[in-house]
Amino acid sequence: MRPFRRALSYCNRHDETHAGQLCFGCFSYSFFRSGNWRKCTELTRRILATRHSPVASRCVAAGVLALVQIHRGELKPAARNLTLASAGARQTGIAAMDFFCGWAEALGHELAGNADGAAASYRRVMDCG
Repeated sequence: MRPFRRALSYCNRHDETHAGQLCFGCFSYSFFRSGNWRKCTELTRRILATRHSPVASRCVAAGVLALVQIHRGELKPAARNLTLASAGARQTGIAAMDFFCGWAEALGHELAGNADGAAASYRRVMDCG
């Protein structure tokens, strides 16, 4: 957390607050990966609730929140966030979100017992790149 705060402070001092805000979306993923889903959820919800958050940051935050929700079995809110993340990815051109959204979508299909939907989503994930 300390290196992130240092980098964010640098952006703020050099009048690059927009660039610094973009980092929040990706930073939320580091909380997801480290297993700190509480902080991940708090940060993603804060990004999504802030109307002036950049579209790219909101896109990543929605996708990361959807991953947490899928892993918790919260399929309906995850689907809404996947829709938001996919739209943001198309708008901003963040290709990596195709991978994360596809992964979350496939997991959601698995949890719902939809093997064909999961297989189709996993095939799309494998085509990313």
